[in-house]
Amino acid sequence: MATDFKRNNLDKSLSPYLRQHLDNPIWWQVWAPESLAEAKRTGKKILVSIGYSTCHWCHVMASEAFSNKEIADYLNENYISIKVDREQRPDIDQYFMAFLIRTSGSGGWPLNAFLSPDAQPIAAFTYIPVERRYGMQGMIEILKAVKERGQGIEFSPEEWQPNFRNHSFDEIISNIIARTDTQNGGFGNGQKFPQCSTLLFLLSHYERYRQKGARDIIIRTLKAMMTRGLQDHLQGGFFRYCVDAKWTIPHFEKMLYDQAMHLWTYSWAYSVFKINDYLDVINGILKCLDETFLEDGLYISAHDADTHHHEGETYLWSLGELERVLTDTELKELRKRYFISRQGNYEDKIHLVERNYFKRSRLEEKLLTLRRKKPQPFADRKIITSWNALVGVGLIMAYRATGKDTLLDKATSLFSRLTNKHYANGKLAHSSLNGILQEQEFLEDAASLLLLATYIEEERADAKE
Repeated sequence: MATDFKRNNLDKSLSPYLRQHLDNPIWWQVWAPESLAEAKRTGKKILVSIGYSTCHWCHVMASEAFSNKEIADYLNENYISIKVDREQRPDIDQYFMAFLIRTSGSGGWPLNAFLSPDAQPIAAFTYIPVERRYGMQGMIEILKAVKERGQGIEFSPEEWQPNFRNHSFDEIISNIIARTDTQNGGFGNGQKFPQCSTLLFLLSHYERYRQKGARDIIIRTLKAMMTRGLQDHLQGGFFRYCVDAKWTIPHFEKMLYDQAMHLWTYSWAYSVFKINDYLDVINGILKCLDETFLEDGLYISAHDADTHHHEGETYLWSLGELERVLTDTELKELRKRYFISRQGNYEDKIHLVERNYFKRSRLEEKLLTLRRKKPQPFADRKIITSWNALVGVGLIMAYRATGKDTLLDKATSLFSRLTNKHYANGKLAHSSLNGILQEQEFLEDAASLLLLATYIEEERADAKE
C-alpha cells in the first residue's frame, strides 16, 4: 500500500517519541526509503528532526514551532519532514550529530538537520524558536533560507574525528586537568555534565600512578554530583545534567544509561578510596533502578523531565507545601540538611540541594512517600539492549565493590533475560517495546552484551578457584 505523504504518518511507529508528535499539523514521516525517495521525486528538501521522548527542549519545540500552523503549512508545501527517535536509530543520530558539531561547534537535542532532495546535509541546528529570539533565527526564517540554498555537501564523520593517537597519555591527562573546575567540581565553567567516562579514565590513571591531582579531581567532582542538585536525594539515582556551573538545577529527566554509568563510577571509586558515603550513593542508584526502571526483569529507558508540560514539577516543593506536610522538628531538620528558602531556587520552588552529604533518613522517606502521590512524569518503556547490558556492567562493578552476591546474581539474570528476549533468528535486536523487537542490529549492543558476559564469566571463574 502506497504511503500518503499528505498526512502525519507517525501512527505507523511504535516509538513513544514519534507518537508524541502525532497531533502536530506537520505531515511527519518516519525515516524510511520511501520518505527519501519521495523527496527525490518531488525535488523537495528534507527536514530531519531528531530527539527522544524525555527531552525537555524537544517538548518545547513540539509545543511551539511544530504546533504552529504557519510553520506546518510551509513545511508541508516545501519539505518532506521526517521524525527520528535517536534511541531507536543511534546510527542516524550519530551521523547528523557529527555534522552539527562540525558546522556549529556544539551539539544537543532536538537536532534539526536540513538536507537536499538527495539527502545530503545542508545545515543543522538544535532548538529553533518560532520567531527570532535568544540570538537565534526563527523557524520560518530558517526554512525560507534553506529552501533557497543549493545542494548539500558530502559529509563523512570519519574525516574530522579527533585522532587521539597524536596525543601522548600525559597530554590527555594535562588537558583533562586544565578543564577542571577547581571551585565547583566537574569540567568546564558552564553547564555541568557528569562525564563519567572521564572520571573512569582518571580512576584508572590514579590506580596506576597514584597522582594526587587526579585523586583531588575525582573526589571533588563525585562530592559535587552527590550533594548538589544532580542527585535525587529522596529516591536515589541521578538526573541528566545541571544547567549551571554549581550543579544546582538539573534537567530533570532520568536516563537509564546515566544510572548505569554512575553505578559503575561510584562503585569503582569506592573500591579505590573506601569512602563510605559512596556506598550510600551506590545503594541509592540500586534503589532507583529497582523501583522506577525495572519491569519484568529488564530496565526501561527513561523518565521524562516534565510533568504536565512543566519541567521538574514532580520533584519541586514550595515552602508552604513543606510547612504543611512536615512537623516543626522535621522542618528544622530539613533546613539543617538542605538549602531551604521561601523564594526557592527554581521558578519560586525548591529543588533539594544538600548543604553537605547526609545519609538518607526517615525524613527523606516521608517526603518520597508524599512525592509518589503527585502526578508522575511520563516513562519511556523501550527496552534498549546496550543500556541494559551497561546496567549489568554497573551491577558487576557494584558487586566487586561491596562483595554482595545478590548483585552478581542480578547481573547474571539480566544477561540471561536479555539474550532470551532480544536474540531471535540469529539477530540481536537493538530494542523492544511491548515485546515487539526492533529490526536494526547495532555493534554497540553486541559489544555491550559481550562485555557483560565477559565480566560475569570472570567473576564466576574466580568464585570456583
